[in-house]
Order: sequence, then structure tokens, then C-alpha cells
Amino acid sequence: MHQRAKAINRSTIAWANSQARQRVDDLRRRLAAFDANPSGQDGYCGYCSRISSDRIGGAAITTRPCGLCDHQMTFSNTSTDALCQDCGQANGLCRRCGADVELKDRRKPYPFEPSVP
Repeated sequence: MHQRAKAINRSTIAWANSQARQRVDDLRRRLAAFDANPSGQDGYCGYCSRISSDRIGGAAITTRPCGLCDHQMTFSNTSTDALCQDCGQANGLCRRCGADVELKDRRKPYPFEPSVP
């Protein structure tokens, strides 16, 4: 693949500056929302729901088994969750990435882990 050179002039520099400032402002807004309430919403951890909420996936119906119960989940694109809603809710885990919903390292075993005597 060969790409042609990008035009660099006053107009393209101003546009690139504007785009970069918008991305920085958006990141600051997301971080402020996370700092105000680090808990996630709708079964997701704070990172997935507040900071990394833009998901891009390919246009294909995709199935994936839940990481805990092997229930087959179906998604409208290739951006899939790691856990089904029931397992995520029962275990306090993020459906998207599998992290603890409150991003805490727990001492007690999660319900799906066997207790170690």
C-alpha cells in the first residue's frame, strides 16, 4: 500500500490543532466524570463506562461465550463483552472487560471461585 503525502499548510495545521484540542477536552471531561463517580454504570466498570466508552467493531454478527458460564452471547458487531449480564451482576464484574466493577482488588473470593481453607 502506498499513501500520498499529507498536505501541510496553515489550514491543515489549524484543523489538526482543533481536532487535538477536542480530543484533549473530551478526555478531560471523561476523567472528570470518572473522578466524580468512579463506579461504573449498567454493569460496566468506571473505566469502560466513563473513559473508554467509544467502542468500534466490525460489521458482523458475532457470538462469544461468557467467560464464566459459557452462555453464548450474540452481538451486532465484533465489539463483544467478556461476560453475560447475569454473571457480571452476580459477581460484581464488568461485563465488557471482566474487571471488578469498582476497580478494587478484593480479598474475599468472588462467588465463582472456590473458597480456599
